[in-house]
Amino acid sequence: MLPYSRAAHLGIPALLLERGCRGQWSESEVTAMVEDVLCLLDHLGVRSHSPSEHPFQTAIRQARYLEAPNDGFWYSAVSAGASVQQGQILGRLVDAGGRELAVYTADWDGIVLYHTVTLGVQQGDALVAYGRP
Repeated sequence: MLPYSRAAHLGIPALLLERGCRGQWSESEVTAMVEDVLCLLDHLGVRSHSPSEHPFQTAIRQARYLEAPNDGFWYSAVSAGASVQQGQILGRLVDAGGRELAVYTADWDGIVLYHTVTLGVQQGDALVAYGRP
């Protein structure tokens, strides 16, 4: 279990901030992340300073994280931030011969949190995550 997840399971407030893609980031993303932390501190009453209007945030109440059951090639059918409908295909895993190993579909309407952008994946690798607001 990841540290932020472990804290949440114990009822301890935790924060996971992610910006950028493929290990790359920009100055604007760093600035946005700092603003995210300041907004959270405002919300918690730790500070009372609001230099800018806080954007609407969507709380994710339930998340599903899908992993590769085997080594193979991952073909994502969605993008991070996209809305998905129950039953919609999220992606496919195929073997080197092109045989379909798995098809992933959404169990509920939700929002794509992230997806793997690499083609080759190994058993246990994260493929796609989506959440229910």
